[in-house]
Amino acid sequence: MYFIVCFFVLFTGRISQDYKIHHLIGQGSTGVIYDGIRLSDCRMVDIKCVKKSKSMERITIEPSDKTVPREVGLMIMMSRGPKVPQVIQLLDWYEAPDRYILVLEHPKSAVSLDQFVSSCGNKISEAKARVVMHQVITAANACCERGVYNNIKLESLLINPHTLQVKLMDFGTGSLIKDSGYTKFWGSIACIPPEFYQKGRFHAKPAIVYSLGKLLFRMLCGHYPHMELHKIVKRTWQPEDLSKEAVDLICSCLQTKPDKRPLLDEILHQRWFQVFILKPNNRRKD
Repeated sequence: MYFIVCFFVLFTGRISQDYKIHHLIGQGSTGVIYDGIRLSDCRMVDIKCVKKSKSMERITIEPSDKTVPREVGLMIMMSRGPKVPQVIQLLDWYEAPDRYILVLEHPKSAVSLDQFVSSCGNKISEAKARVVMHQVITAANACCERGVYNNIKLESLLINPHTLQVKLMDFGTGSLIKDSGYTKFWGSIACIPPEFYQKGRFHAKPAIVYSLGKLLFRMLCGHYPHMELHKIVKRTWQPEDLSKEAVDLICSCLQTKPDKRPLLDEILHQRWFQVFILKPNNRRKD
């Protein structure tokens, strides 16, 4: 029923004057995504239709005093000024009483990172993971610089399997960065930082670093860490098929205490990124 209603709204609202809708390409608990064409220049676009909830937060984006749905506001912040190539751009948006619609850029040949990793046998090489992680970390840094916190997970990332170009696409569980931190977590259960369980509060950048460690582990090992976490925190985890540099980076990011993790803007200076430029086939030998 939601699919039919949303489709009707798309074609009877003002958006039908500007865009032609083609096919349903994704569906979640709160919204659906179609591909389509912008009629003014025949540009391919993605159109995301989100059903509003009673608890939906609205935020104000300067210099306007008008409030907008939180996801819309965060994407406006990320699409302003210099373009961030690693983040999906918001091209347009519409609002109705019961839903809002985002018109997004359409990356060529893109699939979800989750699909890509699955197609590679459920894990990828360190060389490919380094290319992916470099872009993901760049996107995360850009978000924080613009005051946006966004949960990083496989499902919120798109990748071109031919070029390995990555884009962060989903801000539905994002938020404005708060100095006071957060007492609620909206993202993937797999990426909840341990300080949230321990103290009921977490801060954006350390939480992002923790989720990056989970993401790297998932891409290299084929599953999220569970039994390994105890050894990872103690830094006694020693898988034979990963380089020492990769293990060191994962262990650093997945430390239980936030102040023991590397700073977000320092991760790209970690040895794993430097060593693999010169030694793409480096493997742990001890």
